[in-house]
Amino acid sequence: MRTITCILHGITDKPLQDLGGLTPLQKASCENLDFLAKEGSFFSATPPRCGGVEAALMSLLSKYDVSEPLALGLLQAYSCGYDVTVDQMAFVIRLISTVNDIVVDVSDDIVSDEEGRMLCKGLNDAASELGCHFLHISGPNAVVIMQSSCEYNHTGFHEYNPIKTEGKHWLYPLALSKHPSNLELASLLRKASEILGNHEINALREDLEEPQVNALLISHVGGMFHDIQKYTPEDASDTLLYTTSPVSSGISKLLGIDLLKLPSEHKKYSHLQTILCRLDTILEKKDRIIMEFHYLWNSTFKGDLLGKVKGIEFLDKNLMGPLVKYCSSHDVQLTVLPLQNSDIKSGEWRSGNIPVAIFPSSMERKPLQAFQVSAFQEQYVAGAKNIPLHTLA
Repeated sequence: MRTITCILHGITDKPLQDLGGLTPLQKASCENLDFLAKEGSFFSATPPRCGGVEAALMSLLSKYDVSEPLALGLLQAYSCGYDVTVDQMAFVIRLISTVNDIVVDVSDDIVSDEEGRMLCKGLNDAASELGCHFLHISGPNAVVIMQSSCEYNHTGFHEYNPIKTEGKHWLYPLALSKHPSNLELASLLRKASEILGNHEINALREDLEEPQVNALLISHVGGMFHDIQKYTPEDASDTLLYTTSPVSSGISKLLGIDLLKLPSEHKKYSHLQTILCRLDTILEKKDRIIMEFHYLWNSTFKGDLLGKVKGIEFLDKNLMGPLVKYCSSHDVQLTVLPLQNSDIKSGEWRSGNIPVAIFPSSMERKPLQAFQVSAFQEQYVAGAKNIPLHTLA
């Protein structure tokens, strides 16, 4: 059976006083999601208890054992075509601006892609001094690969919203522990900060009275996966993943799943039409398409409530509408879900079961791999089949 799975990151949220006690999904006008609620089947799915949305995606795609943590730096390195060896560690880093060692700017647009590449190149030109290698991902986002014979203390390397580091010391995560490896890493980051401060880009920024991009914010440490073959799905060759996430791209490479790559999106939502126009061509070669959209999560992360409500309405009309119509006329099963619940007040993911909609309901339901699927619980609503999706948020 041919299937399309649509992952809408950030579509669920808590009821908000600003919306009269409604969630953004309840507030939005969603004709097509309402149709799915009426005509489709609903389930409550339990994502993996650890590992966040990345572990959930691995579970959806493969036989992933959630007891082994995901190394996000490693996955981003894979997305760049870099294979981390057994004696290396990968860290996720972010180029930021500091004044007197205090974080003042961690925004996505602090540097362009070209500036980010140039800054990483400057750091790599000093590789003999730093003893590590920098991989640019996009904008201010990068990965650092270093030789390591020891386990780094993970205190402070959890997934966090970098916006919350503003006003704090830029080495705050490392200061949470006096572990020797953390002190060693802090010394390396200070050397990198000196190199960044002397880079020609920052000299130009100083002339233009713009903030210096002079430090690295670090998170997520991890090494190479062991025995990755056991995770490879049997239908890997029949699956195609569309995503703009470097971590998800790394997962696809790790699992041997084909990836649909599109050029940078110059106008918001411009990728949607391109993807929808390619469905016939893709389904001639693949039985399973998984599409991952981060627009709503980006609004959640930034605390943009109006943007989130309007984004839900736009996706309902311009993504859900065409997908429902296409699947109805082409004998294709459509599954719609988030991978984790979200909270726009904190700009973070939150735990709990997630809603899953499958359409048409008369079709055989393809298992959601490691997700534990059950009838919708009372905490959502009784008789979920005939209730609009809004009430499940």
